[in-house]
Amino acid sequence: MRDFKTITFNDRNLFEECGLIVQEKKAFSAPARDVTSQPVPGRSGNLILDNGRYENRQQPYTCAITPWHADGNVDLAAAAGRLKSILMRDSNYFELRDDYTPGAFYRASYHSALDIEEILTQTGKVPLMFDCEPYMLMDIGQQPINVTASPTTIVNPEEYSSLPKITIFGSGDVDITITNSAGNNAVHLVGIASGTVIDSELMEAFQGDASVNSKMLTPDFPVFTPGGNMVQWTGNVQKLEIIPRWRRL
Repeated sequence: MRDFKTITFNDRNLFEECGLIVQEKKAFSAPARDVTSQPVPGRSGNLILDNGRYENRQQPYTCAITPWHADGNVDLAAAAGRLKSILMRDSNYFELRDDYTPGAFYRASYHSALDIEEILTQTGKVPLMFDCEPYMLMDIGQQPINVTASPTTIVNPEEYSSLPKITIFGSGDVDITITNSAGNNAVHLVGIASGTVIDSELMEAFQGDASVNSKMLTPDFPVFTPGGNMVQWTGNVQKLEIIPRWRRL
């Protein structure tokens, strides 16, 4: 078993492809809550308006090229070029995994202005900084849960609410109700086809590649709060496939 840590970004293992190991994963603080501080005439102090979201956070690593990589004849320039290509090819969010948090991952992008090639070829070491969405996602929460009985209770094991993806195997007019610590959240759909998806993270309803938002007659998307979430439906439904997306800060 190896005694060093590494990173996988966008399904690319940076040790296997570039010989890069992590010397240190620097701790980052919890993401900042997005609030607006609003002065009010005639009142001392400001009114705090909670915008209901967290801001991104930065995850720094201190990394190095292993001296034993490539039979001890590592070409720093070539390794640096490969690393730069992997990190800088696309500015979108991708899965970021490290050996410090097995069973979990971040959604992260990389767009640091540091010249990776120059730093690595001079010292064999490089600091990496990833821009991460606020939540860390749990692998177990990416596994689909097949719900074939109404009602069924699904337990959120984390301390934070999650935004599930629900695929409906059924058709016609369907009502889905989630009952949890926040109350009852009912989703009313009309005239849907089997395979319709309700994605609470994207805040979209779709069938294949086509949007069916017009068939969803309620503005709120399902949320799974910590603890028990009772799922039930009415209408012609054979089952629900739910990806719960458990997460933590």
